[in-house]
Amino acid sequence: MILCFDCQRRTKDILDRLVDSGRYKDHGEVIETAIANLELLETSVQIKGSVVFDSPAATSALPAPERRGRKRQNRRTDTDISELGDRSVRKHRPKVPSLFQMSDDLDAPGTFAHPPTDVWTANSEVPLHRWIFGQYNRLLPAKVSCRGLANLLPRTGNGIDIVEASSVITGEIATLGNYLQWLDKKYGLGRDQSLVTAFPTSGTGIEKSLQRYSSQFVGNINKNGQLTGLLTDYKLVNRLGSRGSRIELTEVGWKFAQLQNPVLDDGPASPQEKLSSEEISLLVIHIAEAVPAEAFAFRMIIKAIKSGAATPESLDLYLHEHVAASDSREFRSSFLSSQRSGAVSRMTDLGLVERKREGVRVYYQATDRGIEFVSHTPLTEGRASE
Repeated sequence: MILCFDCQRRTKDILDRLVDSGRYKDHGEVIETAIANLELLETSVQIKGSVVFDSPAATSALPAPERRGRKRQNRRTDTDISELGDRSVRKHRPKVPSLFQMSDDLDAPGTFAHPPTDVWTANSEVPLHRWIFGQYNRLLPAKVSCRGLANLLPRTGNGIDIVEASSVITGEIATLGNYLQWLDKKYGLGRDQSLVTAFPTSGTGIEKSLQRYSSQFVGNINKNGQLTGLLTDYKLVNRLGSRGSRIELTEVGWKFAQLQNPVLDDGPASPQEKLSSEEISLLVIHIAEAVPAEAFAFRMIIKAIKSGAATPESLDLYLHEHVAASDSREFRSSFLSSQRSGAVSRMTDLGLVERKREGVRVYYQATDRGIEFVSHTPLTEGRASE
């Protein structure tokens, strides 16, 4: 529900200060808290005729009185009102759930899953419709889900049911999303630097967001019995056996999960990157060696940018001419744009491409790491520079 109202400048300044304090995720939460506290105060006044703030009684209230001859059915009890007041007044700063934190004493599983088989080879020309799905547009969710699986998987090597894994991870993911949203606001991270993109947050429509996150960034068994999702496409996870619903991290998926991450592990200091240089190096080398569909897409985009197709529009035209024209399927230009946008976003997270903005215009620039990627000898240390 959206409510609009006029307020004085002083009231707006107070709202801004409360949000900037970090105890509230946005203005709506401040207002909700204020209303909850107002209800608490009015209930106490109705019962006792006054409120004494230095009295323990000020944080609790007796059952509500009857109104108009009928007792209100949904009024909270003494304990419930006290707990409400406590939660309302003492808001905690959001934080990373323990499921996604590093465990120092975590042993590797007894065995790793075999990487998913691939129909493409290192030098294959991959048709556009077989590129990794454009809506898998960020890599921090892959890190988060791998870390969650590493903490969930039993050390026996027997894997975990994908439905159970998805349920536990999505049960915590909105809490992490709230934390990332708080970091975005606290440090003024813009669209390109935003950490919360692709993560669900608490609020309206969260059910669909959780379902999307689960299918895209944890995994899903489709109607053809195939395991799908970014983790599978990147060969970070696979099912145990050709059928069934139990999954396990691959060896590279386990290594990726164990590396230190600047967002999940470095505390609420201003994150300079979504992934560490070690995480980027691992993924870049892995993609070049073992994920031919993604490697082909990355090489085509970098070649296009170097040839002068450096804007979204010109890059789409290049891909239409050099990739889509030879594709056996017909598709809309919106699909091509989605595939291009998703690949560029993943490349940006890996430091292969940078987005530059001049007003409302966007153009792309290949980094040293991106240029090196095309030569099949990716850099192994440090972040790419211009």
